[in-house]
Amino acid sequence: MTDFQFNCIEEDAKTPTDSFGRFVFKPLDVGDGVTIGNLLRRVLLSSLSGLRITAVRIANVNNEFASIEGVREDTLEILLNLKEIIFRSKNIGSGWGRLKVQGPAVVTANSLDLPPEVELVNPFAHLLTISDDSIIELEVRLEWGKSYVLAEDQKIEGPSDLIPIDSNFMPVRKMNYYVKPLFSKDNVDEKKEQVFFDVWTNGTVTPKESIAQATDISLDWLTAIQKMLSSLSKEIQEENKMVPEFPPKQGKAKTPLEELNLSTRAYRSLKKADINFLEELVQYPIGDLKKIRNFGRKSLDEIMEKVSTLYNISLN
Repeated sequence: MTDFQFNCIEEDAKTPTDSFGRFVFKPLDVGDGVTIGNLLRRVLLSSLSGLRITAVRIANVNNEFASIEGVREDTLEILLNLKEIIFRSKNIGSGWGRLKVQGPAVVTANSLDLPPEVELVNPFAHLLTISDDSIIELEVRLEWGKSYVLAEDQKIEGPSDLIPIDSNFMPVRKMNYYVKPLFSKDNVDEKKEQVFFDVWTNGTVTPKESIAQATDISLDWLTAIQKMLSSLSKEIQEENKMVPEFPPKQGKAKTPLEELNLSTRAYRSLKKADINFLEELVQYPIGDLKKIRNFGRKSLDEIMEKVSTLYNISLN
């Protein structure tokens, strides 16, 4: 069995929202690197979950094009700022965040009152600026999801004054992989390769955690396929047990139909269906026998009786 190695060879977190990791998987047979790289890349960029704002309710605002008295930014710009807030949480569930601030003030993400299990990755992300003593109140809807969901595709349940926003749930910002040949000191003729993964995340998970999650998801898929194939194999085996086995006759490889001494009508019908030997007959489903032209119930009863009497076989 091949002694595989998977190592993290570089890790760096330049900012709270920008984490990088480089990994290598080896030794692999030639061609396997691309297969594994493609699988992990697709899972990392489309199947990992994240917690983001999906909708917002702002006091006295009913659409994204409205202006807010005392606020320097318009509603659309505030929505874009909310879209950039990144959350981290172990609880897989939805929730609400609330904010109430009186100006003048520069309002950032850490002004949000969030559920206790939710943590801000970028607490100093700018939301809005209040230029006078106006009071701003807003609520944000937090939900888990996958991939990137446009505002018009959000399934929002709640008050009619909720404004949906685009949500980028993907914790992995970017993933690249590349394959390099791997040379053996012991056997120069052996062709092996290694695959490298470069992963950038937004801080909600580390690159190591993202690889682990992607691997778990892939294993869940493959395990499900394996279970279904195993179940199908058992069904086929059970069906094969139900097919009668023809006991071989001494000195003969096959038994011609003529030895059954069938009536002319039954014999000719079987011949027209290209059934020439008893071994072929016992493998033929009764339902298909009934479909043979000029083959009626009387012929079927005759054949079943002859086969049972002479060879102790029941047709399936």
